[in-house]
Amino acid sequence: GMAQKVPEKDPDRIVFPNGTFRPSTGKLEDTDLDKLAYLGFEDYDYIENPKCPKFQDVIFSGVPKEQHSQIKAGLKAIFQPKLDSRIWVVHGLSGSGKSTGLQTIGEILGKDNFLAVEPKDFFNDNFIGAKIKDKLLVYFLDMPRDFDTFMNQIKVLTGESTQTKRGFHQDADTNIKMIAKYWGATNNLFSIPDEEKDPMFNRRLSLITKDIPKEPYPEDNDYAEKIVKEEGSHIISW
Repeated sequence: GMAQKVPEKDPDRIVFPNGTFRPSTGKLEDTDLDKLAYLGFEDYDYIENPKCPKFQDVIFSGVPKEQHSQIKAGLKAIFQPKLDSRIWVVHGLSGSGKSTGLQTIGEILGKDNFLAVEPKDFFNDNFIGAKIKDKLLVYFLDMPRDFDTFMNQIKVLTGESTQTKRGFHQDADTNIKMIAKYWGATNNLFSIPDEEKDPMFNRRLSLITKDIPKEPYPEDNDYAEKIVKEEGSHIISW
């Protein structure tokens, strides 16, 4: 109780072993060191001219060129600690690499900042839902078929900057700042009613379609981890 208060987190600081990066300027700047950074990496340096061909191949191959900007915007949003009303959904057949790119980002972010979960567990289990605290990326392993129920729940999560949750073994409810970005990968899409399509595609849903690549990805459950090992610093800098 005698300890000093934890310093305020600076949303415009990401700490790397070789310096402090400011997304607003795109430069390494060691200033305002009396504040905590909202995000930091122990194992990855910031690289000025990053090159991550394997990662970019995984996320862009099989995706129409006009949708590449959606992917870039969605990845950039993950590293901005503020509310976002959108959910990014990657749709395609098995083997198209829908989940590999997201698993790669999750591997880099680590368990403190990343949560992979099935939607039914996330929405129906209050204790799992409370794990959203401080998460930057929530990855839905599939998408439900019921559009109305799912989107009503998503609107609640992405419509208010703070949410009241009760965590596991916690007696009191706590207010959680909502900064997580929601991504999903699925073989099957829910059907969107005609009257909902305009607001959905303009404000709520960023739909990305992905085809199976001409050269199949290696049949390797550790492929995402290998990409991180080879290109981790480049990916996060990119």
